[in-house]
Amino acid sequence: MAASEKEKAISTSESLLEEHRELRELMETICATSDLSVMLPLLDELKDELKEHFATEEAPGGFGTVVSESAPHKASVVDHLFAEHKEFLISVQRLHEAVENCLAGPVAEVRTAAALLKRRLRKHEAQENELLSDSLYTDLGGG
Repeated sequence: MAASEKEKAISTSESLLEEHRELRELMETICATSDLSVMLPLLDELKDELKEHFATEEAPGGFGTVVSESAPHKASVVDHLFAEHKEFLISVQRLHEAVENCLAGPVAEVRTAAALLKRRLRKHEAQENELLSDSLYTDLGGG
């Protein structure tokens, strides 16, 4: 490998490592959130980032090229890793759909139940407040 090709390979490698770091950070953010409504747009971002990242890796001059030119005996490993790209995108899509289903189903049901409980409790407290006020401040001439 000529010096200029080696420099390009190193630059490609450094860019790839930076993208991997950014993807790890995004995954950490996704895994750290317990709010599914926050997770949904993060999964959209992950899908977009992965598509771009995988396209860059698979493009001429990308990860595959760097590895195949510097270590041709690793070509089958590269092929296996590239095959996983599609699987990752499918996994992200499935997770996205699962989050949407939770938000539309169980989470929506929980939110509805919580809102109903809130209304019932408010009504109950209002009745208690009214009864207390009537009992203490209404002069019925009883004493």
